Amino acid sequence: MKTTDRQGSVWEWRTRKDTGPLPSALKLVIALVLTFGASAHTIGPASATNAAENGAAGGIVHGVHLRPTYHYGQELAAFNSLVAKKAGIIMYFTPWAEFDSFLVDRLREELPATDMPVIVLTWEPLPSSTGCNLAYGGVGPLRAIAQGNCDSYIRGFARAIGARQERFILRFAHEMNIADMPWWPGHYGSDPGQYVAAYRRIRGLFQSEAVTNVEWAWSPNYASHPYDSTTYAWNDVINYYPGDAYVDWVGLSGYNWGDPWRTFAEVYDEVLRDFTCRYAKPQLLLEVGSVEGPGGLQTKANWMIDMYESLPQYPFVRGVVWFNDYASATRGQADFRITTSTADFGSVQPLSSWTSTYRTLVSNETYVDTLPSVSEVTPPGTVCVLADQLQVEPRLVLIEPGEAAHFTVSGVALVDELSVAVQGIGLQSLELTPSSLTLMPPWDTGGITVQSYPSTQLGTYDFLVMANGLSVPFSVRVVRDVTSVFLPIVLLGSRSP
Repeated sequence: MKTTDRQGSVWEWRTRKDTGPLPSALKLVIALVLTFGASAHTIGPASATNAAENGAAGGIVHGVHLRPTYHYGQELAAFNSLVAKKAGIIMYFTPWAEFDSFLVDRLREELPATDMPVIVLTWEPLPSSTGCNLAYGGVGPLRAIAQGNCDSYIRGFARAIGARQERFILRFAHEMNIADMPWWPGHYGSDPGQYVAAYRRIRGLFQSEAVTNVEWAWSPNYASHPYDSTTYAWNDVINYYPGDAYVDWVGLSGYNWGDPWRTFAEVYDEVLRDFTCRYAKPQLLLEVGSVEGPGGLQTKANWMIDMYESLPQYPFVRGVVWFNDYASATRGQADFRITTSTADFGSVQPLSSWTSTYRTLVSNETYVDTLPSVSEVTPPGTVCVLADQLQVEPRLVLIEPGEAAHFTVSGVALVDELSVAVQGIGLQSLELTPSSLTLMPPWDTGGITVQSYPSTQLGTYDFLVMANGLSVPFSVRVVRDVTSVFLPIVLLGSRSP
């Protein structure tokens, strides 16, 4: 939770932008699986390549932040009942102190085993914490952690959480790129490198303790603050990225505080596009919410409708956590709630039209209640522009009469199967198989074969792969002797005057 995004985005975007409008369909979005062999990343418990081989799961998991209460499991069960779907993720904040199992125990004891969510622990290294050196030696928490001052504490925390049977996502020092956070390196004359070093050190200590039930979220604010291209260029969020080998999930935070009113797209669109182009990582919106606007109760409901109908446009988003509380858990602050809580009124009750609107939105089959494994939802590659949402490789094959040409079609379907049609243009003396493909969510590949015959006439034969209004051409060129066809050599890096 924070207040920086009240100021509006100060981001300097570095992504190629699509010039056309995004499609608005809720159920199906296709996205490019680029040339994924460019670089291989080892991610979490499995690699990106394995994700495609394993037949990954689609959909967006709905989750919630609930203020901790004594009967936390009952709190979540009541929320699930009101929205008529179990939350697949629950997020709460935990101090830089010894691991406290109380809330996890309440979830385990008070929920049916089938309703147990993935637990996102937002782990806050506050300067007044008791986890290690209280003042962090005057150098700030990130530098102290990176220097090893907190190793003993971190190892103990790792052993305690590793002994649990639950699945955790650890969200260390969230929103590290805004000055609202006590661990922001600018408070200590430091830089993002200290965050990266601390993050890597912590993950390394967990690995050395053989912890297998924890995944790792890099979770910045959607817009760095302060940020400009001169004085605060160092605070660009991308400078805080720990590296592909250390990150399982990319998390984001962003709210509509209402002053000024900001739509979901105004908060999230550019950063989601940028991160989708930068990082082949599944994305989670780990803090999201809106206040009520001056137009009355329906303005917040309309904001929710816009968000949940827009999310499937972003192919890497795999979860969204609604912040179901007041800002800073303080009555009178910005109210992001969609239900009440026992902390407020002693029971969990509906609120205005917000509860029913949320229930209707997450009832759509796009929104699911179980978070797949990291390997199932790690993208095989990045997606930069919508124009690249369907891929055929290679685009041209040379063959002799009687030979066959083979092509691979790649695409992503978020929820539904993706139907792909293949069409030959002016097809003569060639056999195309198959004429249609079905690609499974969330990403899949299929093969196409074009068979020529000894009687096939020489020349170029053009084809189209089509899905959801997109079409990608590819060609077969039949020549007398492939070895006699020469392509020009292009020398890169110099040009004659």
